[in-house]
Amino acid sequence: MLLPCMLCIPCEAVVGNISCSASNNSSCEAYDNTVCGDTNTCLCKDDYYDGGTTCQKTTVIGQPCTPGGAPDQCSDPKSSCILSDGDVYRCLCNSGYYVFRVNLTQLCIDGRPSNQCNDEKAACTVTSGTNEFRCQCTTGFYKNNANICTAKVVLNAICTSGQPDNQCVDTNAVCQVETGITYKCLCKDYFYQNNAGICYAKSGLGVGCMSGEPSNQCSVTNTECIAESIGGNIFKCLCMAGYYSDSTCKALADLKANNLMVPAVTTGETYFLVTWSNPITVSFITKYHLILSFNGQQETPVEIATSKYNHNVTSRTPGRKYRITLRSIETASRPTQQTTEIEIIDGSRPSIPGFLHGSVFNAPSVSFLWTITGDVEFFSGTINDTIASPNTFNLTAINRIPPQLTVSHLRYGDHYTFTVVSHSNGFNSDSRTQTIRTTPTTPPPPSNLNCKAVFDRSLTLTWNEPNPPNGYILHYIVYHKSFNTQTQTNGSVAELLIEGLYPDTWYTFAVATVNDAISGTSGESVQKQCRTQTALASKPLNAVSTSVSTNSTTVEWDPPAEPGGVIWAYKLTVSNVTGGTGTCVKEVILQCSTCNVVTSSNLCTKNIRLSKTADEFAMKINYSIEDLSPDVEYEVRIQAVSFKGPGNPADVLRRTLQDAPHKPTQVTATQNSDPTVLQVSWVQPLPRPGSTNYTVRVYESNDASSDFVLKINFGKTITGYYTQTATITGLEEYWDYNFIIVARTLVGAMESDMSQAVKTNYAAPGRVENLRITHPEGIYTQMTVSWSIPLLRERNGIIKEYVLKYNGTTANPIRNTADNLVCKLDVDTEKFYEIKLSAKNQWNQIGTEVVQVYYAPPGPPQKPPFKLTTTELCKQVTTQRTIPITLNGDWFFYNRDNGIFTDWGVNVCARYACKNYGDGTDKASNHFGIGNFRTWKEAQKIGFTEPYRATNSSWIIDIFNLAVGRRKRNVNNVELVIGDDDECAKREYSVYCNGPLAPGKNYIIIAFSCTAGGCTESEQLGPYSTQSAQMPDKLYTIETVVGAAVGCVLFSVLIMVFIFCVILRHIRNKTSKPSRSRHAHEESTLGDQYEVLGMNNISSYQELGAKDIPNVYDQIGRLHTVDKHYENMLP
Repeated sequence: MLLPCMLCIPCEAVVGNISCSASNNSSCEAYDNTVCGDTNTCLCKDDYYDGGTTCQKTTVIGQPCTPGGAPDQCSDPKSSCILSDGDVYRCLCNSGYYVFRVNLTQLCIDGRPSNQCNDEKAACTVTSGTNEFRCQCTTGFYKNNANICTAKVVLNAICTSGQPDNQCVDTNAVCQVETGITYKCLCKDYFYQNNAGICYAKSGLGVGCMSGEPSNQCSVTNTECIAESIGGNIFKCLCMAGYYSDSTCKALADLKANNLMVPAVTTGETYFLVTWSNPITVSFITKYHLILSFNGQQETPVEIATSKYNHNVTSRTPGRKYRITLRSIETASRPTQQTTEIEIIDGSRPSIPGFLHGSVFNAPSVSFLWTITGDVEFFSGTINDTIASPNTFNLTAINRIPPQLTVSHLRYGDHYTFTVVSHSNGFNSDSRTQTIRTTPTTPPPPSNLNCKAVFDRSLTLTWNEPNPPNGYILHYIVYHKSFNTQTQTNGSVAELLIEGLYPDTWYTFAVATVNDAISGTSGESVQKQCRTQTALASKPLNAVSTSVSTNSTTVEWDPPAEPGGVIWAYKLTVSNVTGGTGTCVKEVILQCSTCNVVTSSNLCTKNIRLSKTADEFAMKINYSIEDLSPDVEYEVRIQAVSFKGPGNPADVLRRTLQDAPHKPTQVTATQNSDPTVLQVSWVQPLPRPGSTNYTVRVYESNDASSDFVLKINFGKTITGYYTQTATITGLEEYWDYNFIIVARTLVGAMESDMSQAVKTNYAAPGRVENLRITHPEGIYTQMTVSWSIPLLRERNGIIKEYVLKYNGTTANPIRNTADNLVCKLDVDTEKFYEIKLSAKNQWNQIGTEVVQVYYAPPGPPQKPPFKLTTTELCKQVTTQRTIPITLNGDWFFYNRDNGIFTDWGVNVCARYACKNYGDGTDKASNHFGIGNFRTWKEAQKIGFTEPYRATNSSWIIDIFNLAVGRRKRNVNNVELVIGDDDECAKREYSVYCNGPLAPGKNYIIIAFSCTAGGCTESEQLGPYSTQSAQMPDKLYTIETVVGAAVGCVLFSVLIMVFIFCVILRHIRNKTSKPSRSRHAHEESTLGDQYEVLGMNNISSYQELGAKDIPNVYDQIGRLHTVDKHYENMLP
């Protein structure tokens, strides 16, 4: 640097006339501020002049001076002591010269007048951090863009946009827009205006703050300054209510669990399983509370650890719907705990309905009410009667209790079967079937009385059962009005044989009904009058059947006691009365050969006429009736016929014997709409052989071949000759069957030929087999759903494809390409999936769903594709006890797909103790072992022969939180000094800590990150070495250290003296003029150079460079400050 004026005054008067020499300077020393010059005469030092008696300090420009005094009393040679204002003399520039001024920020001269700076609001002050003096604005002013010192703006006052940042008085304020286009001096980011009106640094999350200061004193969004503990007096910036701390304050809703559900497959009447998946923020949740509520009443919360993802709820009320709340509790962010929650409405299965209340049901309209256990949303059911109204119903519950059901059009004393199912929470109970009987009441009388089989001395009275009977009919009462008597029937039969009557007489009858009601006797029916015939022959005597076979019977009888005249013939009417009904099958007339011919009734299918003599009619007669059928109840009615007609009958009952059956024929089977049913029919040849049973043998197709095998214990027995069809149920759908019919009586059995094969109808497919849900080896973000085609018998048709649903989503149809099938689906770890799989046939029928709940387990974190170490150089130096390393922080948080991170850390071991650990080693697959190594203190106890863990689980989180708080720090680089915890030996054995290393040893470092599914470790880093142990510090004594330091200083001084001498000799060689004249000359030269260049100061010249003027650099020694410039110019 160059000075603006070079001072040079001729040596005169007293001091300048004194001789001296370089070797003897004592003559000059008598005067202050003198030196011996190059001409061996004494000279005043620079900035001093010869005042006649001694060297006095020169006067700077603008300061008062002595008129008539020494001409060089002014410091600048181009200035003189001139009258300035009034009678005051001052050192002012000579004519043709002006006072040199320095612009803002340019170099100035310390100690020179304050007006050396062009701006009156500037001063020559040292630049912060350097030794340079420059013209700078004084306190309260700043240099604006026009290089003018302008008054700084106070806080909250309007400022000018685009001006320098220091235009605000408060150093922590900046000119920024407030609203619209208005700019004001406002506090910078991370500063706030305190109550004293000063911009004060904001506090970070968890950092102390001042109570009563403005609310924006906290730097992190959604924080506030509150007491650290309830009632405490330590205040910190903590998250506001509704936010939790995760290096910043995040919405508490992020801590809600996901996918809260109650899987149907784990729900019963009194229990259900609640499942959920943990959020990725689970590490910030202290615990869960599972809360069940009903009708606004909340049960005691169940505390659940955050490591769990389900809870079995027991002792529930069947069918009850609960509000299920899973509450996440967070305690680390505020003095009191905070909660957020997720809830669903769900509940248990309903219980089967109980029985109907009561036992008395009075028709025709009855209100029914079922007993229940638990809660019900609605009942559904049916009544097995088409007249009852309603006969199907749905009863919506009121307050979870179904209302009563009113049914009309019911009959007295009748049975009704109710089938009812309860419904709740999307579940149906098993059905309850109950048969009830309405209360009987007085019945009505019978109707339609009639007389049949009327003879001269007997008749049969018949009637119709009353409708409705209003109960069980116990019997009837027949009133004989003519005899004023009554007869009770045997049971509920609706006819009565009345004997002991007189020929050709009228009789009057009435009938009443008696049922099981308390007042169960009806009134009398409408009366019926009947007339007997005139007198006829009495019935033949001693009529019996003397023999019987499968197709014949022999009867015999004696003549009637009262023939009523000449017997012309005997009439035998053979009727089949099996089953209670009479059907005439044969009429035989034994005609007297000498009597009038008796005509046939032509009521029977067969008529036989035989001739007998009158003598034969006078004796016992027998007759063999042929061509009968086996096992038939026959009634043979024998009547003597006179001129009056057929007389009173003698009836003989006889059943023919059973016979062996014929071979069944035409065995066929047909499909049914029900695919498990076939309708089998056959023809059994006549005649009926007797009481016949049929056995239907079922043969099914063999799985492995086309053979048919008998289904043991699967046949069906049909009773009754005429029942020649059978419905075979419980068969396999879409399967081939054959049938054989075996007819059997007591006498023998016959077997049919095997029928043709018939296939049952197709149906929806059955369950798929071997459903298994896993994840691919080492891949946790997929689930592999594998299964087998339904069993051959369960396919029920031709399988076309499969339908797979997971959590309500239907995957693309999966074609049936093999017996064993696989489908891979993407999943989120730590989440439940309800898998529903069914087969679909060629008729698009979807089969039975197989349901499994799969929990996608977390796995070890995915291995990052980049290195753990970074290219950043270590900022610290390895010592005997520590090794600094820089790790890539992204390695620890590379990918969360395999689960939420739960642990991170660094393991350390002596070089050979880690040979089985780390990526690529034998134990790398032990995903749970790497995070459970010994502590430093435990490893120390066994001589560090095993690895130890040097960091706790919060280590990496603490680093990231700190980095986020500082903002500017590179969070990708994690700096760790292994061995820097000198307090480790004082801690408990179970505490992970970063204890000191041994000197001169090699160490291997392995980092790891973990999820709940295991850990992933890095490759082995190193080996890194600690410094070897040095000689003890006592070998370097204080004397040695001091001696070395003094030697270095002396050596440096000698070098500086040598350089000074070289420079001095160089200056002397430049000119032989006195030093003071040289100075003046050089100063003049410099001034001329400035004028030529048009520069106002040295700084401008310096900026352009002065390579063409080496003298300038010779004089300033290429130094950077004005102070040093003057220092180097001293002789």
